[in-house]
Amino acid sequence: MAAAQRIWRDNRIKGVVAKEATHHMLNYATSYMTAWVGDNGHAVITADSPEMMYAATDPLQPWKARAAIRWWRDSDAETDFAIVWCQIGWQLFSRSVWVNPAEVVERRIRNNRASSDQWDAATEFVITGEGPPVVVLNNPLGMGEFEPHLDTITRINAGILERRVTSAMQAWRQRALTGGLPQKDAEGNDIDWASVFEPAPGALWDIPAGIELWESDATDIRPLLEGVKDDLRELSEMSATPFPRCFRVLRISRLPALLR
Repeated sequence: MAAAQRIWRDNRIKGVVAKEATHHMLNYATSYMTAWVGDNGHAVITADSPEMMYAATDPLQPWKARAAIRWWRDSDAETDFAIVWCQIGWQLFSRSVWVNPAEVVERRIRNNRASSDQWDAATEFVITGEGPPVVVLNNPLGMGEFEPHLDTITRINAGILERRVTSAMQAWRQRALTGGLPQKDAEGNDIDWASVFEPAPGALWDIPAGIELWESDATDIRPLLEGVKDDLRELSEMSATPFPRCFRVLRISRLPALLR
């Protein structure tokens, strides 16, 4: 019991690993939990996403891995590593990572890249007589939790974009002058009325007598707001998420945060 509690505590199963594995499964439809013995002889358990790991599974028992590969990058060692498991053992491979010496400070962010596609064996093949120490977690839907609702989410995002574009464009309303402006001045030079009536904060225009100024009306964006609310209610119903209860305390401007 004490050993099990130590493994649970040292690997942060409750606080991090279990949540991370569940997060990957709900987002990517599949996630993995891997166990092995660390350098200190203690058990190590990690959660991995499909972005960094892949497993070939038994079609009748899809939670059991027949073979698996896990990749990671060690920026300090300037090396990529990949471990491959099969039914009887495992082997570690590596390849060097090129680092731009002129931008070493930022190498962890954007200046790392594989120097080649050639992987070299970092260890001999280790025979264990056991299969991959990998547990596969599959979402019963076979897809991410959000994927069945992508059409509705896209409509909501499109509605938010249209509302913001409409509001921004209305800051520059369409203006027109009626009555007929002369095209040339007293000396016969062309008059650039666009520069004369250039809009600016605090600008005053000297409009000739008999000329009337027209300005377009603001577009009513309330139908756009109502459309977003309707789409959000539909998303709430389809995903069994109680968004409508939050309508009185959440503003529409916060919808993008809810959809992330």
